[in-house]
Amino acid sequence: MYRARHRHPHGVRPLGTPPGARRPTLIPPAVLRNRTFTAGISTFASQSLILSGFMFTVPVFLQSALGYSAFDSGVALLPFSAFTLVVAVGSTGWRRYVAQKRLIQLGLVFIGAGLLVLTQRTAPDLTITGMILPMAIIGIGLGLFTGQLVDLTMSSVPEAFSEVSSGVINSLSQLGYAFGTAVAGSIQLGVFYGSVVDGVTLVSSGEEVSGDERRRLAVKLEDALETTTQAQQEAFESGLSPDLQQQLSQIILDAMVTAQQIVLVVIVLFVLVTLLVSSFLPLKRPRRSGSRAPTTAPEEEKTTSTGE
Repeated sequence: MYRARHRHPHGVRPLGTPPGARRPTLIPPAVLRNRTFTAGISTFASQSLILSGFMFTVPVFLQSALGYSAFDSGVALLPFSAFTLVVAVGSTGWRRYVAQKRLIQLGLVFIGAGLLVLTQRTAPDLTITGMILPMAIIGIGLGLFTGQLVDLTMSSVPEAFSEVSSGVINSLSQLGYAFGTAVAGSIQLGVFYGSVVDGVTLVSSGEEVSGDERRRLAVKLEDALETTTQAQQEAFESGLSPDLQQQLSQIILDAMVTAQQIVLVVIVLFVLVTLLVSSFLPLKRPRRSGSRAPTTAPEEEKTTSTGE
């Protein structure tokens, strides 16, 4: 029987921990040393970044630029969700004929191709019907990608570490979602305000603004919009002539379209990075070991056996 507190070179030893025993770690080093698992979670985190950026910016564009309601935005994204579900469920048996790594990479190619089609079709007159094809292509790609990657990653670690591995995947997924939303949103807003500054300056003075001045005016415009109320903005717009109001509305719409197109191109670049990361995945699915993880460290077993 050990006392509740023991003197320890690094401080107070936890209750019931024998002298010389290793401290438990949050994530077993053996899990992180697994190359397949590391490549899998890296690919999964990168995919979360792509998906979050896509799911954040597309509804914002549809509702802010095109005037879609929340329901209309959901209908526009319906082909994406439907094809993702159908392909993810239906492709589970394909691993018997095609290597999972190839299915994952094929899914990334579909996602990139769908994003490029959506970029080309992004315009002020974009309709729900016009979004069916790119949304379906992206959904097919995500369905191929997600179902195969999770299985390939989890099968690379012993069952004893399944809970830890699942927690690591979920944590990195949430990190990817947060980072992707922040990056995509920042790019979208930055490009939008910069394009508005360019358009207004060109209309008012007929000259283009320099890069530094453009950034300074964009920051001031963003601050002004955040500190003014909707009533103040409407009062300012009503004080303009009808021609200026029409020009300003067109400048804002063009800026939204440009910002969305650039964001989609950036997401495509992240898809290429994810495709590169996926190259480290193995071609053959590793067999999952059912061996149990050691519950005690070697030092602890030695100490217990000697009765210290």
